[in-house]
Amino acid sequence: MKSINKILALLVVAGTLTAGCSKKLEENPRSILTPDYLKTAAGINYSLTAAYSGLRFQFGPEGALAITVPGTDEFTTGDAANSETIQLNTYAIRSDNGQLLTPWNNDFVYINTCNGVVQYAQASTELTDAQKNQVIAEAKYIRALYYFLLVQSYGGVPLDLGAGPLGFNTVPSTVSKRNTVYEVYAAIIADLTDAISKMPDARPSDVAKASKAAALHLLSKVYLTRAWSEKKGITGSTTTAQADFQLAYNTAKQLVDNPSQYGASLFNDFANVNKPGNENTGENLFAVQHTLNDQFNESNTNAPASGLKENRACFLFTPNYEAQSVNGVIPVVRSVLYQRPWRRFRPTGYLLNTAFGNRTSDSRYDKTFRTLWLCNTSVKGFNIGDTALYMPGREVLAELRAAKKYRIYAPSDYTNQMYPHMMKFDDPNRTAANNASTRPFIVAKLSETYLIAAEAAFELGNTGDAAKYINVIRQRAAYRASNSADQNTAAVTAMTIQPSQVTLDLILDERARELCGEQLRWFDLTRTGLLTTRVKAYNNDGATNVKETHMLRPIPQTQLDLLSDKTGFPQNPGY
Repeated sequence: MKSINKILALLVVAGTLTAGCSKKLEENPRSILTPDYLKTAAGINYSLTAAYSGLRFQFGPEGALAITVPGTDEFTTGDAANSETIQLNTYAIRSDNGQLLTPWNNDFVYINTCNGVVQYAQASTELTDAQKNQVIAEAKYIRALYYFLLVQSYGGVPLDLGAGPLGFNTVPSTVSKRNTVYEVYAAIIADLTDAISKMPDARPSDVAKASKAAALHLLSKVYLTRAWSEKKGITGSTTTAQADFQLAYNTAKQLVDNPSQYGASLFNDFANVNKPGNENTGENLFAVQHTLNDQFNESNTNAPASGLKENRACFLFTPNYEAQSVNGVIPVVRSVLYQRPWRRFRPTGYLLNTAFGNRTSDSRYDKTFRTLWLCNTSVKGFNIGDTALYMPGREVLAELRAAKKYRIYAPSDYTNQMYPHMMKFDDPNRTAANNASTRPFIVAKLSETYLIAAEAAFELGNTGDAAKYINVIRQRAAYRASNSADQNTAAVTAMTIQPSQVTLDLILDERARELCGEQLRWFDLTRTGLLTTRVKAYNNDGATNVKETHMLRPIPQTQLDLLSDKTGFPQNPGY
């Protein structure tokens, strides 16, 4: 069709989607998947694997996080951010920004792959009816996820890639039109509704596959997001905001009120949610997989754009600990444990001091940020294992600093090089300090489903249920293994909120405490219409330039340049 297409989706090299699990999505190493191959059961299954593989562009690479993490109230940039990430953080965004080009250039390819899977699976004589239902359901879930990411970022996007709406396209074209936002949401909802109807309640034994729990989670979020769009005046809507808030609430409630039915459950301890090895467990409903074997990981495939699919999240929040001098020596050197210090994203004062202001009864600050580095090299004045760098999270008197041989960083000492390290994505199992992560990247969590239910309930005026669902998450956050039973009971009491306390700001603060840095925040702020308000209040780097037009990203200029007729494909306002 255009750059959208290179859409011979089938111009995709399918990556191996293995995980630390008993089963995997098998791979047949073909460089090009053809329509004739799609007429076979193997071709359908390998095309589905390719569609899963494409999600690696969206979750975990530097560009994917640059689009969703900085330029919010949670994170700004560190000193080593590149110019395109700085554009996104400061809202001096250009339509040739390469970080925005990557999802645009790739998502439509994999959407077309899903189109092919759906089309050819329906007509297959090799697959049983049960097998057809399974692959079609998975393909529709993946297609819905790609389209949801696109419509939130760019607004209306094409459903017709050259062969009719959601049709499989094999012939590139220079003619395309943007569908309306409402039309895209209708297609997403139709896909997810059908996927849910075809999926078994139980989680699949192959953890890499999408499940009904994941589809229910995504559908509830889609309804919630469309409801906010309708509240803001979505064009062409045939439903109301209240109707969609109710659908969001009902769908999320179906999952959170019956988690065991769908193989879902919350951890008792927040520390376990992001712990390496727990990515494919009950709370984490869907994750993008990576092979645990470095030999076959993205950086070693030599495939086109393989670096754009690497999971580098473990590097991006890491401060420059390896350059910190203490009494004339460097006591901490680069290591697998402390991650590669790329210094792309640093937490804002709001995140550290407001969202995580309660560090007594709420355990999540200590379980989210690394604030202690131990000596890991032989240097004068330190033994290996000694405290070397420490961030107590409060100001410290000069005489107390002088009494310690290690270096103390109070909040007033934080810079764009040294700050608390968000360690959710840390991968201590890499074979070398500079290697990308082999961890699966968590996309959907049951804890977020509770917060979706709470947000929808609040918008419906049901503050009682909003508080109830928020309290499930807050009370879990009160638990510390080091506490006595009485201390944990007291913390639960302190963390429990009343219906009268629920506000939209409280819900966003709760999302920050639970989900910060997880590629959600820019979408949270644009969904609720609070992007400009919160960036102006809490992100000094973005405050000057941010405006309402930044609620959408620009259509990449390279896309517009390829069109022979641009009348149906206007640039978003303000770019």
